[in-house]
This record gives sequence, C-alpha cells and structure tokens, in this order.
Amino acid sequence: MKSKVTQRQESIQKLSALHKSKGQIGKNESEKKLHRLAAEAFQKAAKTNAKPSNETVSVPLETFSAGLLERESDLEVREARVTELEIILWQGRYCDYLAKVLAKVKSSASWQNNAGKYRTLNWVQIRRDLILEDENGVLTRVLKLVAKELGYTVRAMKKWIYVYAERCDSKAHHAGFDTFCADGDVNRIRDQILADNADIYDITPPGLQPSIPHILVAMKDYEKSMFEVCTPKSWKLTAHGKRVTGQ
Repeated sequence: MKSKVTQRQESIQKLSALHKSKGQIGKNESEKKLHRLAAEAFQKAAKTNAKPSNETVSVPLETFSAGLLERESDLEVREARVTELEIILWQGRYCDYLAKVLAKVKSSASWQNNAGKYRTLNWVQIRRDLILEDENGVLTRVLKLVAKELGYTVRAMKKWIYVYAERCDSKAHHAGFDTFCADGDVNRIRDQILADNADIYDITPPGLQPSIPHILVAMKDYEKSMFEVCTPKSWKLTAHGKRVTGQ
C-alpha cells in the first residue's frame, strides 16, 4: 500500500503535468504564465520530503504579481467583449420590432408632410441630428405631430430611434421577421413574439434596461398588427398578417 506521502507526491506530479499542459495551450498569455508558475511550484513540492500538510514552495514575487495583473487585464477585456456580444444579441432579437414601428412613423402623414429632408434620410442620420437639437428642434416638433396622429409618445419614439440606429450603425446583424413572413411561418412568428416577451427582462444588458418599457410598446404594436389572437395555444392573424404571410 502506498504511503500518504507517496500518494500526495503522485497527486502533485499529476497537477504539475496538468498545469504544464495548460501553460502551453492556454488562450491568453497571462493564463499560460500562471499555469506555468503553478506547474513549477508543484514540481518543487513533489521533490520535498516534507509532510503533505507542511509542503511549501517559493516563487518569484514579481513573476507572480505580473501574472495576476495580466490575468486581471485579460479578464477585463473578456468582460467587455461579453458585454458587447450581449448587446449585439439583444439588438438582433428586439430591434426587428423597432424596424416595424419606425416604418409606421416614417409613413405617417405627419412625418411625410413635415419632416422635410428627413423623409429620405435613414435612422442613423436622423439620430445624429436628433441628439444635437433641443426640444424646439425640427425633429422633435415633427415627432410631437406623429405622436398625436399615431398615439405613441415622443419619448418612446426617440428611444426607438436611438436604439435602432445604434444597431444599424454597428453593422452587427439583422434578424428575421421578414424572412418568417416570406416563408409563411406563422407559428415561428408567434413563438418568437411570446419568447421575446418572456425573456426581455432577463436577457437585456444593464445599460439597456431603461429601454425595456419602450421596446415592449413596439413589440405589442407589431403583435397587434399581425395577430388578433396570439397565445401559446392558438393564433389568429389580422388582415395585414394574412397578407404579409400569404395566408
């Protein structure tokens, strides 16, 4: 039977080999450096005759510190990337609703008769001017007229423009209601709407949480344009829904 010391040394040798391997194949240099440091420490520990509970090793403090600092920097970069990807995924999932409701804004009589040059500009261009103007600016005045005509709030429409233009400007991706409609896939449309409503509070990144009430208005508007009934068990299309899905 192996002694506890022998068992402990074999365990340490296995850990050393594991960290040595990870020190060669890790994704980040700081990660590999820390694994190499751990491997060296375990190799030193395996050579000692001390009792398992008393095994100690020394490592260069500067090397250890540099590894930790680099690791922290790598984690910050990864966290920033994860946040960026979360926003891209969120935009891809919810901005289709904004595309639909903003199309109504542009096609309204108030917009067509009063927006002037903005009738032919895209939402990215419109957002740039909207950010710069005050409450008496042309765009805000036009949005107030649209609000009276369509029943939306100016605040909601501005949020739609900001969020949707941010998505378009990022060149990340566009998702799929138009594709679902072209395929006549009504079940997919219904299921996507229900899932998006259920998930929005859980998956919206912190920085976009204030947008949720305004996004929900756009989602409900699209749902009502497509469905008279939209439940997990049944659906009934509106006349518009039947037309765009070829039913």
